[in-house]
Amino acid sequence: MSEPPAGIESTPADEELLGRLREVLQRVEPVPADVTAVAQSLLSWRDPDARLAELVADTRGLTSTVRGEREVILRFRAGEVEIDVQLSPSSEGFHRLVGQVDPAEAGSVMIRRAAEQSEVPVDDLGRFVAERLAPGPISLRWRRAGGAEAPVETAWQLL
Repeated sequence: MSEPPAGIESTPADEELLGRLREVLQRVEPVPADVTAVAQSLLSWRDPDARLAELVADTRGLTSTVRGEREVILRFRAGEVEIDVQLSPSSEGFHRLVGQVDPAEAGSVMIRRAAEQSEVPVDDLGRFVAERLAPGPISLRWRRAGGAEAPVETAWQLL
C-alpha cells in the first residue's frame, strides 16, 4: 500500500476496507491479461542505449475511412536514420508490414509486440517485410549488420 497523504493517518480499518475493495475489483473487473503484458513489455524492452526514433509522419489522421480498414504509412526519424513503414490490413484481421530504412543498409528489424517479438532481415537496399501481424501495440528496433552502433527504436504504435 502507498503511504497516506501528509497529515492523514491510516487506520487498520482503512487498510481492511482497501483490501476488500481491491478483492472485489479484481473479481468484478480484473485487469485484462493483455494490458498487463503490454505494460510489462514496455518496461522490459526499453534499451537505454538505443536511439529513440521520433514519429514524424502518420497518415492515420489525414483521411477518414469510407469502407473498412485502410493502409497506414508511418515515418520515424532518429538523426540521419529514417524508417518508413506501410501497414496494410488483410481480410483475415491481420496486417502486412512493408518497411524501408534510409540510408539503405543491411541489418535486422525486431518487431516487438505485447507478448512476443520476431526478427526480420533487412536487405542491402534497406527493405524488410513482415506478414500476419495481429492488431495491437507494436514497436520496431532496427540494428545495422554487425551491430556496432546503438540500435534505433520506434515509439509504440497501435495497429
